[in-house]
Amino acid sequence: MLKENLRLIFKNKMTWLILLLVVAIIVSFSLSKVFNEYRAFEKGIYDSRIVIKKPFAVDVFSQNEDVFAGVLILTVPIGLAFFVFKSDSYDNTCMIRGCILKQKIYRIIAISLVTGLFFFIAYFMGLLTFYLTLNPNMNVVAYDQHFNNVNIDYYIGRYTSDNLMLKSLFWMNKGNSTFFYFLIWGFLYSLLMITFMFLICSFTMCFSNHAQVIVFIISYYVISFGFSYFYDNIFDLIIQMPTLLYEHNEYNNMFLKSWLLHPVINTSLAILLIGIDSGIKRIFRKINNV
Repeated sequence: MLKENLRLIFKNKMTWLILLLVVAIIVSFSLSKVFNEYRAFEKGIYDSRIVIKKPFAVDVFSQNEDVFAGVLILTVPIGLAFFVFKSDSYDNTCMIRGCILKQKIYRIIAISLVTGLFFFIAYFMGLLTFYLTLNPNMNVVAYDQHFNNVNIDYYIGRYTSDNLMLKSLFWMNKGNSTFFYFLIWGFLYSLLMITFMFLICSFTMCFSNHAQVIVFIISYYVISFGFSYFYDNIFDLIIQMPTLLYEHNEYNNMFLKSWLLHPVINTSLAILLIGIDSGIKRIFRKINNV
């Protein structure tokens, strides 16, 4: 039934409209940052500053990483569309086949997978916008500082740190392949997004159909910001919250562990919620039958 869930999702025109909306917002924002960067370069020329090459994509993209945190918020309408969408034939099929719990799990997995996929598509299109309109190669000053083991400029020092995760991947081909480095980060966070949506959907499915939309929106924001505060302020020394783009450092060798543990945490909490909800509803059914 997982295949059936995915088929129903992709048959819904609203799904594709929301994907186009998300991509349009991300690309538009990316182009606005590119335009501002070119305008700053033009101003530099008018101020008698000599500019030989167009801005470097790795610089501009890294300076505007906060927009990709906004992608998380933009995924809310995607899940919202899935919850609003109803199919009588599908509901009847579930009733005939029985095992409502299994059908619920399939639906949750389908929503999570598609949301993670759309998240990655939006990320990829935004990243591609920067690298197609700007210089895709490495900032020569940054590479020189890296090669000579010198960190002078604060911004350039952000991605020349010795604690940078996957540092060899970042500097391969003399740093001229950073597009693939950032793409891998987007893919990793998309996987994390799948497990996070699995948790959100598991919580939302505990409520009645007419309340799921409101519960989904509220729980999405509450859990998102709640987790960030909880891990940054309470478990700061134990496990850091993975971040989409900025702070790609080891966090004293704890960052890699956080990427491994957070999906496990999200999935475990989701399974716990599904189990509790299923147990409570089973008890109520027994009481009503009596």
